[in-house]
Amino acid sequence: MMQDVKTQKGYTEVWVQQQCPLAWAYFKRFEKLLRARKAFQKFFDPERDPFYSMYSVTADTMAPFKTCWMDVSATMKATVLEAQDGEVLTIPEHTVMFVPATSANEGHYLAAVLNSGIVGTAIEGYAVDNHLSTHPIENIVIPRFEGDRALHIRLSQLSRAAHEGVTEQDEQAVRAAQKSIDKEVLALW
Repeated sequence: MMQDVKTQKGYTEVWVQQQCPLAWAYFKRFEKLLRARKAFQKFFDPERDPFYSMYSVTADTMAPFKTCWMDVSATMKATVLEAQDGEVLTIPEHTVMFVPATSANEGHYLAAVLNSGIVGTAIEGYAVDNHLSTHPIENIVIPRFEGDRALHIRLSQLSRAAHEGVTEQDEQAVRAAQKSIDKEVLALW
């Protein structure tokens, strides 16, 4: 990615030409198309900013742990993306909402809470269409993760069990983890 997350603009054209000449040659093939993007025209100065700059790419985008859910959905289906050492970092698409996490435990804790029945009921109470966006995080007060709280660690473990059940296509394990999440999460409030 040719984006400086600190400036939230593309790396300078001179730097890219010198450090990444093949990427530069590739981007140049699409310069006209990239300059014509509405987001580029709205958020960047075409005279000063590199034509391959992308809107809203921040340090959060590069977080190694993310709790994610679909923007367009009638129900919450949160999952956790974890970058393992040596693996390519997953960067969600613009139709995927995410919250960066400082650890896998924190990401799984949030996924457990968001996937709980009580949060699902709350979402059903105010969502009028299939557009969740960031509403659950904005409208539901979720206690901040505390790595030394037994309940938070338990919810994280249950989320991992649910994720593993999905990976193994073990519906019984997923249902058991979800049932435990729904019971345990009530103690948060």
